[in-house]
Amino acid sequence: MLPERWREFEDTYGMRVCQSYGCSEAGLMCSHRGGERKIGTVGLPLPDTSAVVVDPSRPGQVAPPGCRGRLWLRGPQLRGADWLDAGVDASLDADGYLRVHEDA
Repeated sequence: MLPERWREFEDTYGMRVCQSYGCSEAGLMCSHRGGERKIGTVGLPLPDTSAVVVDPSRPGQVAPPGCRGRLWLRGPQLRGADWLDAGVDASLDADGYLRVHEDA
């Protein structure tokens, strides 16, 4: 969420925004920002959840800190490969990572 929209929402509705990350393939929620809020971040992975950002130009290699890449998630909330179909833009690998095909 853009910082301007964040503040606009809070000013308009008088409620605090709690930003997190999730997707339907991952049971809706994979991270939560506890404690101090930082606009534009989604916080840390939930317990027993791993999240890595992979460099799309070097398959399987973790992107350096601060660089954009593809998000890979692994955790107990992830749906099995049988749930995924041709209409879903993600896949589970042999290590149980959900390779979300969007930039992070």
